[in-house]
Amino acid sequence: MRPYEVMVIFDPSKVDGDEAVARMLDRIQGIVTGDGGKVTNIDRWGRRRLAYEIGGSTEGYYVVIQFEAEPKTAAELGRILRITDGVLRHMIVRPYPITRRARVAQAARRRNAEAAEAANQGAGQATPAAESGPEQAEADGKAGNDGNAEVGEVADTGQADADSAVDGAEAAQPVAGEVAERG
Repeated sequence: MRPYEVMVIFDPSKVDGDEAVARMLDRIQGIVTGDGGKVTNIDRWGRRRLAYEIGGSTEGYYVVIQFEAEPKTAAELGRILRITDGVLRHMIVRPYPITRRARVAQAARRRNAEAAEAANQGAGQATPAAESGPEQAEADGKAGNDGNAEVGEVADTGQADADSAVDGAEAAQPVAGEVAERG
């Protein structure tokens, strides 16, 4: 079983009222659970204005459903939603998994922050930047203290922040020391 998330936008002119939305959601749940899957969360966003007109509609009823199922079940759900009257748009995605490396880096940052906070409370003068050393940079997957990833590595955990943003030209240029090490 794999985790999936589906966002469905219902046409309010065809699926009007809470009972009609509940019937559509029951139908989706039936498809997922009928093949051995399970629905883990249903998040009703409600009626919202569309960014652009779809099929003459300017509003839609948004619902996000998280579920676990086999790939064939997700494909069947997509096929049924595509032909269902009352569904303006839908999208089924697999959530981005958290890698082991990201979990290790996150745990190392958390430990470092807790140690820095304890040191700040105890001594009153230590700073978090002064306590991060090469071990922290290695755990984070960072090269040095500038927050840039080494050539061939992925920066940090995939979260965008100003410190890990790298200009494409800079990332492609190897450091002279790296060329000697690789060769």
